[in-house]
Amino acid sequence: MLPTEDAEMIGPMYQVITDIERIGDIAKTIGNITETCYRKQYKLDESHKEDIKELLTLVDEEFGLSIDMFTHKTMEHLNRILKLEDDVDQKEKKLQKTYQRDIKRRLSKPREGMLYPDLVASLERIGDHATNIAFSILNEDSDEVRDLLEEEHVDTIEDVL
Repeated sequence: MLPTEDAEMIGPMYQVITDIERIGDIAKTIGNITETCYRKQYKLDESHKEDIKELLTLVDEEFGLSIDMFTHKTMEHLNRILKLEDDVDQKEKKLQKTYQRDIKRRLSKPREGMLYPDLVASLERIGDHATNIAFSILNEDSDEVRDLLEEEHVDTIEDVL
């Protein structure tokens, strides 16, 4: 029989494995989008490329902090991850809206029209899975998590979830 502490980690560990697998699937989708752009010689304008880089930077930081939070079972990065998740969601909405506007104004080419939104949405989904990884250590019944939440000055677990 497994020690209680190990048994309690099986569910969260399985969920983290699932989230990492999903991130891999999304990365493959991003690779396919990139390959299609290259093969069909689709070009994004510089402002759209810069927007993608900014979103990627946010997602990359969120993912790194989430893995660190999970690996070290620490709440140290919780507030930053929550902020990054919000920033990623807001950036994704803004980029989708701006791109639609650019298509309508003919500032962007319609043939690339579906690839850019798919790329933006894919990056946002990676951020969602990164947040899931970080949150996998949150267990309402854990004294350790309760102590960490108090240290981080989070009132209740519901405030985090």
